[in-house]
Amino acid sequence: MFRVFLVSAFLLAASHATAATIITSSLDAALSGATVIDFNGEADGTNFMNASVGALTVLSNANTLRFDDDWATQFGTTGIALETRSGGAADDLELVFAVPVTAFGFDITALDIDLTMNLFDAMNNLIDSFTIANQPGQGLTGFNRRSYTGASSATPIARVQLMIAAQHDWFLVDNVAMVAAVPEAATGLLLAAGILGLALAGNGSSIGMRRARGDN
Repeated sequence: MFRVFLVSAFLLAASHATAATIITSSLDAALSGATVIDFNGEADGTNFMNASVGALTVLSNANTLRFDDDWATQFGTTGIALETRSGGAADDLELVFAVPVTAFGFDITALDIDLTMNLFDAMNNLIDSFTIANQPGQGLTGFNRRSYTGASSATPIARVQLMIAAQHDWFLVDNVAMVAAVPEAATGLLLAAGILGLALAGNGSSIGMRRARGDN
C-alpha cells in the first residue's frame, strides 16, 4: 500500500514538471500580483558585474553592466534602466531570483540581435529555452522599439539567462516583474501524508520486531 502511495506522489510531482510558457505582455494573467523592480533607485551611471536590487540579483559573466538613463530619449525607457554596456565576444546576462518564481517578465528595448532566454530551476536544471526576436525584425522602431518578454512555469524558476552567442548587442532591461512561488496545497498535503506514512511504517516495523523477540 505504501508503495502505491509513493508511486502516486511521484506521478503528481511529474505532472508539474511541464515546459514553460512565453509571456509577451505585462498584462498577462500569470503576472497578477507581481512585484516589480524598476531600477529607479539605483545611481545613474553605475557600472557593475554583479548587483542586487531587492529580491533580484543581476550579474554578467563576461561584460560590464550599467544602470543609466542614457537611452531614454531614443528608446522610450523611463528613468533608470539596466544596460548591457561593454563590447565582447558574447552577451551573458543573468537574472537570479532570491525566491524562485512561477512567472516573470520585463521590458526589453534596443534589441538588434535575436536573444536566447534560458530558464533554470533551483537545482540548475534547464526548464525551457526561448528565442526572443530582434526588434527591427518585429517592425519596432524609435520610441516604439520596446517589447515585453518573460515566462511562466509550473516548475519554479530560480534564474534566467539571457544570451547572444558570439556577438554583442547593447540592449536595455527594465521593470522586472516577479511572482514568487508558493507551495501548492495539494502537494504540501501529499508530502505531509508521505512523512506521516513513513513514520507509521517505521513504528509498525519496530513493534513487529519487538513482538517477534517476545518483548513487552
